Amino acid sequence: MGRMTKKLPRRKPLEPQETPAKRDRTRATLIRAAFSVYARQGFDAPTIDDFIAEAQVSRGTFYNYFQTREDLMVAVAADLATFITSRIESAGTVRDPLERIAIAVRYFVTLAAQNEIRGWVLARMIPIVGGPLTNAMSEHIRATMEEAVAAGRIRLRSISAGIDLGLGMIAMAIRHNLSRRAAPYPPELVCAMALQALGASIKDAEEVSRRRLPPLSVDESKPIAEGGESPESLPTSASRQRDGRRRRVPLGNRQSPALAR
Repeated sequence: MGRMTKKLPRRKPLEPQETPAKRDRTRATLIRAAFSVYARQGFDAPTIDDFIAEAQVSRGTFYNYFQTREDLMVAVAADLATFITSRIESAGTVRDPLERIAIAVRYFVTLAAQNEIRGWVLARMIPIVGGPLTNAMSEHIRATMEEAVAAGRIRLRSISAGIDLGLGMIAMAIRHNLSRRAAPYPPELVCAMALQALGASIKDAEEVSRRRLPPLSVDESKPIAEGGESPESLPTSASRQRDGRRRRVPLGNRQSPALAR
């Protein structure tokens, strides 16, 4: 009799390991989903199941990136801070510290109006985190205010109280504009009032809040959640190659229709 051979079971082909680019895209999808959920439900009500359903991923996928709801909220805050600071970094070339504060205030209000999801998350998150969204943002704001005080452009008894006051005014202005219950506050008005509250003279506050804004900076070097932007609104890889990693967007002097006088 011939030797009988035993058939071995076929091995399943190994699944390719997730690439760093795919991990970045999946993480960005989860953060974008969190923006949408937070904008609708606030920060206390959502469960992990809400984020999973919005992102259309499995529970295991969620836990590959975030262990708790708090971890996800920290990621959303960091993404929003990165989005805002990367857009207004062109203000760093402006020598007048009062004008740098004015640019930041105006862009905060403008960027919130351009995307309601981003706006609601920003308005709700500032009071929850109790100030700037990240330590890096806090240090940058504090350094600019200290410079403005040293230059005599603003007068503050407490830098910390000034930061809280300024961010609180911005959050309430954004909330007011998004609620649509009354005429929206233009960015220039919010800016002038905030600068006066920080101790700038009425003349300086009004003049600086109407200066020409520098163009926004857009960093396209890696896929992030882009402050809550939908994937369709993000640049394609072809446009990245054509325009380069960083481009200037001259949106600063075109007011959003929602904020028109």
